[in-house]
Amino acid sequence: MALTYTQVKQGLDAAAAETGGKFVAFDTAYYLSNYAIVRDSNGNIIDDSLSKFEGDPLQHYVDHGAGNGYMPNAWFDGAFYRAQYSDANQLAAADLLVHYALHGVNEGRAPNASTVYFDGERYLADNPDVVPYVEANLDTMFGGSMTNGAIAHYLKFGAAEQRPAYDLGGNEINLQPNPPTSEIGGVTAGDVTHVSLDTNGGDTLLTGSQVVIDGGDGTSVLRLTGDADLRIDMTNSNNQVRGIDLNGDGVIAANGVENNVSAAGIVTFKNFEVVDAYARNPLNEGDAGNNYLGDIKYDGTGVDGDGVSTDGNIYLGGMGRDEVLAGIGNDFLVGGGVAGRDGIGLPSDSFYGFWDALSTGY
Repeated sequence: MALTYTQVKQGLDAAAAETGGKFVAFDTAYYLSNYAIVRDSNGNIIDDSLSKFEGDPLQHYVDHGAGNGYMPNAWFDGAFYRAQYSDANQLAAADLLVHYALHGVNEGRAPNASTVYFDGERYLADNPDVVPYVEANLDTMFGGSMTNGAIAHYLKFGAAEQRPAYDLGGNEINLQPNPPTSEIGGVTAGDVTHVSLDTNGGDTLLTGSQVVIDGGDGTSVLRLTGDADLRIDMTNSNNQVRGIDLNGDGVIAANGVENNVSAAGIVTFKNFEVVDAYARNPLNEGDAGNNYLGDIKYDGTGVDGDGVSTDGNIYLGGMGRDEVLAGIGNDFLVGGGVAGRDGIGLPSDSFYGFWDALSTGY
């Protein structure tokens, strides 16, 4: 039988008391910020029950949110925890958090996928002041394991103290989850406007309300990073990005929103002459902060440039599968994806010439 709200609260209060109140397993501010109003990929409200709830948000989590997969804080993934540990797979949704707070954290269990390979030895080496705490509680709390004590300290104290932690591969662990939504916008420096279209693998919904990203006069560059599939049409300078996979599910939906982002009032891109999705960190293909991972369909048919600063399409491909329709001017096209995947060629291959159109399948 599932724990009641009162039992959940008592369990979490006990876990907090053991750390002098520093270990907060249910983060009220996080929960309210992320789930007061829940929307679908089209911006429609699918759950606003928390915004109307007048009681303790923890009770909403116990009675409603946990069962719907809502996270109680920035780092505990109940679905992961249940799947990872067989003795937890029969627990009710909210009970998983209590189990972790009272038992799992001290047993060195991972609350999410990023902490599975926590490097406890490095954490203790980097933070020698933590070693006495772990040694003092080694047998009574951490089952005789220094690694258990290391990850327990990090989750209960270290993360809040902004102590860095790493996995066994040397990657820094970040307990802050991907944001549920991200407003589309551009940052301009000189002639280059950088736009991140990163859905974080589908965790983040890209949003916008009448956003206009304008390259302005001159030869303007649209620099792209992220992972959303994209449909670009350079034949209309006032509406150059027609479709964006806003929810990161791998499909630009024919719903009048994703396939028509300007008319839907999400975002309008205009007055760009150059599209640059080229990887800045090609040795780490998954780095969406420096590379573009989404598939791009680029239509430059009829584009011949102004004959002065540009004379055709200038397109630098990303790491995904790109399909390019070239124009009638002198096009400069560079494939930037995984070898053999781009419709315009292999990585770093440049193409110069006069073409009516170029479109190769995958």
